Amino acid sequence: ESPQEITLLSSQKSFEPRGIERLARGMNITECLRRLRLRKVSLNEQSLTAVTRGLPQAINLQEIFLSENPLGSGVTRLAENLKHVRQLATLELANVLMEEQAFSDLASSLCYVPELKVLSVSRNNLGSSITVLAENLNSVSGLIHLDLSQTQMDEEGAAALSNGLKSLTKLEVLDISHNPLGSAVSEIADHLQSTPCLTELYMTDTEM
Repeated sequence: ESPQEITLLSSQKSFEPRGIERLARGMNITECLRRLRLRKVSLNEQSLTAVTRGLPQAINLQEIFLSENPLGSGVTRLAENLKHVRQLATLELANVLMEEQAFSDLASSLCYVPELKVLSVSRNNLGSSITVLAENLNSVSGLIHLDLSQTQMDEEGAAALSNGLKSLTKLEVLDISHNPLGSAVSEIADHLQSTPCLTELYMTDTEM
């Protein structure tokens, strides 16, 4: 009735939409929930709404894993509900068909989760919305792991990110691989002194 963890991971390619929506509505999300992990279960915008409807009760939630689901613009609804999960420490949204507007909404909502330690949004077409993230990194100054690989981050986004690094003095892992960063790599290099705790830096295939 009051689980501390809900974990569903599937190797199937897809589920019947109404089935996953019934599953989402049937989950008991209460103040006891600490970890919500729904990976590759065909969770879409509509079924995500059923999940986010329970977040106001999940005041002690610390981890959200929703990677490998076609969430699309449903990420905006998740962003709107971050204000209810202020203890959130991990947010993983890799490969969820998230695009620029939804990510801008998410980035603007980071002020509600000041305890965030891990943010992974890899394999999404984020483009220029990376600049919105950079502007809001001061809200999550305790971040230790940031994964922005394969997000279509360009020179402008990378330059903005380099300025945002000044807020991330505790950052340990930064992944900006598989992005056309160009000459902005120099700006990132200039700001690495702001991240003295950094132990892992991934820059594979950055077209520098």
